[in-house]
Order: sequence, then C-alpha cells, then structure tokens
Amino acid sequence: MSVVNNEILRRHFLELTTNFLSPFGPYLRTTTPLEGSSPFVDPPLLPPFHADEFVNGLASRGPGKFLSKRMKSNWLDLYRKFLEGPNFMRWFRQRRSAAEQDQLRLWRQARMNVDIEKLMSKMSELERIDSFNVIERYLLKEMENSRTGTAESLAACQKLKADLQAAFSVLPKDMQQLLLSNPKRAVLLQASQEKVSGLGDVVSQTSMVIQNFRLRILRRDVNGWSYSWMPIKLLVTCYFALPI
Repeated sequence: MSVVNNEILRRHFLELTTNFLSPFGPYLRTTTPLEGSSPFVDPPLLPPFHADEFVNGLASRGPGKFLSKRMKSNWLDLYRKFLEGPNFMRWFRQRRSAAEQDQLRLWRQARMNVDIEKLMSKMSELERIDSFNVIERYLLKEMENSRTGTAESLAACQKLKADLQAAFSVLPKDMQQLLLSNPKRAVLLQASQEKVSGLGDVVSQTSMVIQNFRLRILRRDVNGWSYSWMPIKLLVTCYFALPI
C-alpha cells in the first residue's frame, strides 16, 4: 500500500512541477531548419528572458487550468519568489545552455543531411554567394574541431568540403576567380580550381574582375533585376576584404 501511495505522490509532484515550469518552455525551445530551407545560416537565438516581462505575461494569461485547481494561494507571487530565489538563475542558465547546445547539434545534423545541389538549384546568384561564404565559415570551424580527431568532426569536414566545392561550381566564372585570389581559400578549393580554365595570375587580375562584376550587376539593374548596386558593393567589401 505504501509503495502505491509513494508512486501516486511521485506522479502528482512530477506533474505539478512540470506544469509549474511549463511557462519557461518558450525560452528553452530549440528550432530546426524548415523543410526545403537552407541550414547554412546561423540558427536563430533563443528568446531573451526578462523577469518583469515574464511575470507580466503570466498575469495576463493566467496560471492555466491545472495550476488554478491546485494552487489556492497567490500563484503569481509564488513565481516571483521562485525568480528571486538563489537557485533560479543557476537552473535557468543550465537549461538554457543545454538548449543552445542541442540547437547547434540539430542544425549541424541538418547540414550533414542536406542535398547541396538541390538546394543550390533553388537559389538566386546572390543567395549562392552568401551560402558559399557561410559554408566556408562552417568548414573552417569544423576543421578546428577536427583536431580532436573525432569521427563526427572528420565526417562533417568531408561533407562541408564537398558542399563548398558544389557551391563554388555554380558561381559565375569571374566570381570564382575572385574567390581563388585568396590563397587560403584556394587551398580549400583545389579540386574546384582545376575546373576553372584560364585563371592565370588571379591576384593581379583582381581589380579587373571586380570591375567586370560591377558592370554585370549594373546591367542587371538596367534590365529590371532586383539586385541593387549598393548591397553588391557591400557584399564584395565585407566578404572578400578587397577595396572597392
């Protein structure tokens, strides 16, 4: 009989605790890329938590049916005391950190599973350039992690190298030349570099390539394309650290 009572009490307090903590769920909820969207973007940040806004939101929504039936006292004051207690921030930070790590893991797995060629086929030229830059950034990060020699990091490096080359292959030839003018980037793209003919001295040709790229975008503006000159100028300046 005592065993049964203990089990009932355990379930009761577990349910009570779960429902009491449920309002914190939105601040700890992870997201994954939507189906068909690119995982080569930074995951969205978890919502910021502010105690006053949290309490005000609870006051407007109410405690919910479960807590209202079981908490006859001032339930809102109970939340305030919980927030002001010595253990809340430590608990919240631990849960928050775990959620952030879980989200990074989910987005990393999405990058491992994505069909890069199918994804690139749906992108505009500007989106392809942006994706190339992000893939390169993730690859360099994984290469740092792969120094530990874990199978997961090594597999991620191989996948991202293939994705980087696939993204590179669909860029305009003049943009490929511009990218390869960076020696470190050229090392990452050795396989792709062999596919680009007539490179010559890409470093000395950088100014000409940029000018050609400018004219190309300007012609598109005249023909009614949606890209404007200023975003492209900023793109080249920020991404490739070359003078405009």
